[in-house]
Amino acid sequence: MTEAIKTYLEADTEKIEQIIEKYPRQIPTKIVAELMGVSPENIRQAVSEGELGISWRKPGKLTGGNCIPTPKFVRWWLNISR
Repeated sequence: MTEAIKTYLEADTEKIEQIIEKYPRQIPTKIVAELMGVSPENIRQAVSEGELGISWRKPGKLTGGNCIPTPKFVRWWLNISR
Protein backbone atom coordinates (compact mmCIF):
# COMPACT_ATOMS: atom_id res chain seq x y z
CA MET A 1 0.00 0.00 0.00
CA THR A 2 1.40 3.38 -0.97
CA GLU A 3 1.93 6.26 1.46
CA ALA A 4 -0.73 8.29 -0.36
CA ILE A 5 -3.32 5.58 0.27
CA LYS A 6 -2.27 5.18 3.91
CA THR A 7 -2.52 8.94 4.45
CA TYR A 8 -5.93 9.08 2.80
CA LEU A 9 -7.29 6.18 4.88
CA GLU A 10 -5.91 7.65 8.11
CA ALA A 11 -7.56 11.02 7.38
CA ASP A 12 -10.83 9.28 6.49
CA THR A 13 -10.71 7.24 9.70
CA GLU A 14 -10.09 10.40 11.75
CA LYS A 15 -13.17 12.05 10.19
CA ILE A 16 -15.31 9.04 11.06
CA GLU A 17 -13.93 8.95 14.62
CA GLN A 18 -14.83 12.63 15.08
CA ILE A 19 -18.36 12.00 13.80
CA ILE A 20 -18.80 9.02 16.14
CA GLU A 21 -17.60 11.07 19.12
CA LYS A 22 -19.84 14.05 18.32
CA TYR A 23 -22.91 12.08 17.16
CA PRO A 24 -22.89 8.69 18.93
CA ARG A 25 -26.57 7.89 18.30
CA GLN A 26 -27.56 9.52 15.02
CA ILE A 27 -25.83 11.72 12.46
CA PRO A 28 -27.48 14.83 11.01
CA THR A 29 -28.17 14.70 7.29
CA LYS A 30 -26.06 17.82 6.75
CA ILE A 31 -22.98 16.16 8.31
CA VAL A 32 -23.27 13.08 6.10
CA ALA A 33 -23.78 15.29 3.03
CA GLU A 34 -20.65 17.31 3.84
CA LEU A 35 -18.61 14.14 4.40
CA MET A 36 -19.72 12.70 1.06
CA GLY A 37 -19.58 15.97 -0.89
CA VAL A 38 -23.23 15.86 -1.96
CA SER A 39 -26.37 17.83 -1.16
CA PRO A 40 -28.54 17.05 1.85
CA GLU A 41 -31.35 16.29 -0.62
CA ASN A 42 -29.28 13.44 -2.08
CA ILE A 43 -28.75 12.02 1.40
CA ARG A 44 -32.44 12.31 2.25
CA GLN A 45 -33.23 10.38 -0.95
CA ALA A 46 -30.75 7.64 -0.03
CA VAL A 47 -32.27 7.44 3.45
CA SER A 48 -35.79 7.23 2.04
CA GLU A 49 -34.65 4.29 -0.10
CA GLY A 50 -33.33 2.52 2.99
CA GLU A 51 -29.63 2.70 2.14
CA LEU A 52 -28.38 4.92 4.96
CA GLY A 53 -31.03 5.06 7.61
CA ILE A 54 -34.70 5.14 8.51
CA SER A 55 -37.41 7.33 7.02
CA TRP A 56 -41.08 7.73 7.84
CA ARG A 57 -44.17 9.68 6.92
CA LYS A 58 -47.13 10.08 9.23
CA PRO A 59 -50.60 9.54 7.75
CA GLY A 60 -52.03 12.76 6.32
CA LYS A 61 -48.68 14.59 6.32
CA LEU A 62 -46.97 15.86 3.19
CA THR A 63 -43.45 15.68 4.53
CA GLY A 64 -41.63 12.95 6.36
CA GLY A 65 -38.68 12.57 8.65
CA ASN A 66 -35.48 10.63 8.56
CA CYS A 67 -32.78 9.35 10.87
CA ILE A 68 -29.25 8.18 10.12
CA PRO A 69 -28.24 5.92 13.02
CA THR A 70 -24.51 6.25 13.68
CA PRO A 71 -23.86 2.47 13.94
CA LYS A 72 -25.62 1.78 10.62
CA PHE A 73 -23.80 4.59 8.82
CA VAL A 74 -20.36 3.64 10.17
CA ARG A 75 -20.84 0.00 9.16
CA TRP A 76 -22.01 1.12 5.71
CA TRP A 77 -19.10 3.57 5.30
CA LEU A 78 -16.53 0.99 6.37
CA ASN A 79 -18.27 -1.83 4.46
CA ILE A 80 -18.69 -3.94 7.60
CA SER A 81 -21.45 -6.51 7.70
CA ARG A 82 -22.80 -7.80 10.99
